[in-house]
Amino acid sequence: MEEKMIIEFLMEYTRGVDMINCVKYALDNNYEKPEDYDDFGCNIDFITKDKTSVKDTKSLSEWNVLHHNTYVKNKIESDGSTGFSFPPPYNFINESDIEINDLSDSEAEVEIENQNGTYVIKIEKDDSAEHGMSILHIKMNLPWGGGEINIIE
Repeated sequence: MEEKMIIEFLMEYTRGVDMINCVKYALDNNYEKPEDYDDFGCNIDFITKDKTSVKDTKSLSEWNVLHHNTYVKNKIESDGSTGFSFPPPYNFINESDIEINDLSDSEAEVEIENQNGTYVIKIEKDDSAEHGMSILHIKMNLPWGGGEINIIE
């Protein structure tokens, strides 16, 4: 596994997760920007109806499942949930926010640190996956303590 490929993979994955969460927030607000939107600290502008093809919760759910199943080893179905949050969990990170702690030919452990805490992501080489790798799990260390929680197992 190569560092550059891992970083590109995680940039695509996290941007997708963040976009899904931002569209969910916009959909929940009928695509009308709330007055307090800027207080949330989201790193992109509010998503208006003309900036997305997602117009309903069914389309959002389909996109969420497709995105998850493209990047994560353990697949979900339409009734499965990965949860939603706002501001988005990774909040549109930069490549410099990704730190590769452990790297071998078949696995990598990566950290992404932001205002929400530190995400620890385990990736494995997976020749059957679209990107040649899959996320095995994501854990998070909360910034205020309390230990590690499982985000995706």
